[in-house]
Amino acid sequence: MASILAVAFSPIASRLEPFVGRFVSAALVVLIAISAIGVIGYFLTVELTSVAVEVSGYSNNIATKLTTFQGSIPTWLRRVEGGVKVVQQQLQNNATKPKGRTPRVVQA
Repeated sequence: MASILAVAFSPIASRLEPFVGRFVSAALVVLIAISAIGVIGYFLTVELTSVAVEVSGYSNNIATKLTTFQGSIPTWLRRVEGGVKVVQQQLQNNATKPKGRTPRVVQA
């Protein structure tokens, strides 16, 4: 990662070098890069925090809509859902049963 950053920022440091010297130009580039990463991190943190606060309001809204939706499900759809649950239960019961013959234990 350091080599990638060195290649990316070396032209900037090279252009600053005649004005302020090699050490100061390298230090300025490093400080600017670190401060840019810090500023981006700060703004991302602020935005993600505001989204996290708003999600709680969204979850309450979604929960109320789901409860109203559950009361308005037609009877035919409830029967289909019940049939699907029965099929899933049968599949789970069949999956737990051993398939094929059971191995015999032979002692010599």
